[in-house]
Amino acid sequence: MRRKLKRISPAGYAGCYYLLSEWRDADEAGFDLLLTDGRQAWKCQVHRDDLHQMACEVDRDLFEYCAEARRALTSSASDDDDNFDFEVKTANNRVQLTWKKNIPGDDVKFKLGSLRLTACPEPGDIICRMLDFEVDYVTTLQSTISDLESENSQLRQQTEAVLKRLENCVAEKDSLEHDLFGKFKVLINSKKSRIRQLKQQVDEARELASQAASQQAAAAAARGKDDDEADGEALMSREDSGESMSLSSGRSMRRKQSVVANTQLLEDEEQSLAVQPPAKRRRRKESGAAGRQPDIPLPPSMSTLQTQSVASLRRKPAAESVELLASDGSNQLDDILDDM
Repeated sequence: MRRKLKRISPAGYAGCYYLLSEWRDADEAGFDLLLTDGRQAWKCQVHRDDLHQMACEVDRDLFEYCAEARRALTSSASDDDDNFDFEVKTANNRVQLTWKKNIPGDDVKFKLGSLRLTACPEPGDIICRMLDFEVDYVTTLQSTISDLESENSQLRQQTEAVLKRLENCVAEKDSLEHDLFGKFKVLINSKKSRIRQLKQQVDEARELASQAASQQAAAAAARGKDDDEADGEALMSREDSGESMSLSSGRSMRRKQSVVANTQLLEDEEQSLAVQPPAKRRRRKESGAAGRQPDIPLPPSMSTLQTQSVASLRRKPAAESVELLASDGSNQLDDILDDM
């Protein structure tokens, strides 16, 4: 059972009424109402069928209507009290309680429900019941407030401890940052000095490299000049030696040509001697022996000289044959040709 006490101020009434509603577990199951003005009391019981009938009168769903009625009969002034208006009419120990929905801004009101309450023979019991509910409710609120205050106190203590810890952490952080910044400053200064030293070394190395490059370029230019002069002198010496070489080469060419001609002549003669028949050679030898005069020696014949020369050439190597022919072969051949 859920109970709620509400104070209502009907329009056109100078005083106020106190309404105690006791709702069953389910809103659609029904509720009980107790109404008093401090002197008299009225009561009413609402069942499920009554709620269904009132919902049909305003064309609402049962569950939606029950939620709307509960909000109108139990809401406090700080909630939706401004959205509901109440009317209380008394007649013949009966009270007609009506509540209406107020739409703000449009100044429109429509009826949500109306109940008839009957007078209680003992209004003091109803008032005591309401007071008991209020005392219990106040006690519950005080207990809740006490629990909340205790919880707030614990939370306050925890907050203070956390703040102190935070302050200590901030102080430690500042100290750590100060130490780190000091060490970092020393490290940065050392790195800067090292960077300056390295830059100075790099500049010196570049200057030395440029000087070495300029020296190498000068040396290369000097060597190139010396090479050009040497090339000019060599060219002049080659031109001078070229003339002497041309003369010697002309002589050697003429000598080689004569040696080749003599060699070819000897080969042709040898072939002609080899081709002649033996009978003809004997006749020539006999005729030569018969007509020879013993007192005057005749010069050797061409064939004999050629045969001797050829035989001597065959017995000697090719290099010696060439030297023999080159030295005196030409003279002998000239003598032989003159005799013939």
